[in-house]
Amino acid sequence: MRLYLNGILVSQGVTSVRPFGALDPASNPGVGIGSHGGYPSTPHKFLFNGLIDELKLYNHALSQADVLANFNATKGSLQPAISISDSSGVEGQPVSFTVTIAPWPTSVSVDFSTANDTAIAGFDYVSNSGSITFAPGIASRTIDVQTLDDVVGERTKSFLINLSNAVGAVVADGQGAGTIFDDEIPPTKFFVVDEASANKTFEYTASGSFIENYSLGSGNTATRGAASIAANASSSLISATICSR
Repeated sequence: MRLYLNGILVSQGVTSVRPFGALDPASNPGVGIGSHGGYPSTPHKFLFNGLIDELKLYNHALSQADVLANFNATKGSLQPAISISDSSGVEGQPVSFTVTIAPWPTSVSVDFSTANDTAIAGFDYVSNSGSITFAPGIASRTIDVQTLDDVVGERTKSFLINLSNAVGAVVADGQGAGTIFDDEIPPTKFFVVDEASANKTFEYTASGSFIENYSLGSGNTATRGAASIAANASSSLISATICSR
C-alpha cells in the first residue's frame, strides 16, 4: 500500500491483510469504503472519515511517475500554503523558526526578514534576511536568528520574522514571533525609608525574602535610596542610620 500527497509518495507499507480476498475476477473482488456488513453476517469495518471528490479505478498498478503525472494534469492553479512558527530562546542562543509546507512536486521558495518589536536588532539580536527553497517533497525548513547576550538584567523581549514573495506557493501564516528570555539573575533591591529612628537594621536573602526586619511605620514609606547585592549571594546585611527630615 502506498500513500501519495500532492503527487508525492509520503508513506508505504506491506500488509498480508486482504479484506476482499485475492484480486481474481473469478473471486468477484470488490472495493469498499466506509462501514458495511460482510457476507453473510460477518461485519467488516473499513472506516473512512472525509470527503472524496474524485475516484478513479485502474486495471493496472500505477507507478510513482503515473501518480505525479495525474496530479500535475489536474492541479490547475492549486498552490501549497507556507506557514512559519513562533519560537523562543535564551539570550546568547539562536532562536529557531520552522517554516512548513505540504510536500509538493515542484520547487517552492519564499523570502524572509526580521523586524524589531520590543527587541532591537544590533542590541538584542542579529538581523537576518534571505530566501529559503523547498525542494520537491520537502515539508519543512529552519531559519535561525542569533540573539545577543549582555550582563544587564532585562525584561523579556520579542522580535518578528516575516515571510514574503512566495514563488510557487501562497503564504498562509507569514509572521513568526521570537521571544528572548534574559539569562541574568536579577539583583535584590533594598529600599531605605524614613522611620524617624536611628540605627535601624534590615537583613534580606538574595531572593528578597526577610531574614530579620523591623516593622516600618505605614505613614513613612517614601523611598530614600536603593541598594543591590550581587547575583547568587546568600544574604546581605545593611545597617542604615535613618535621619528625620
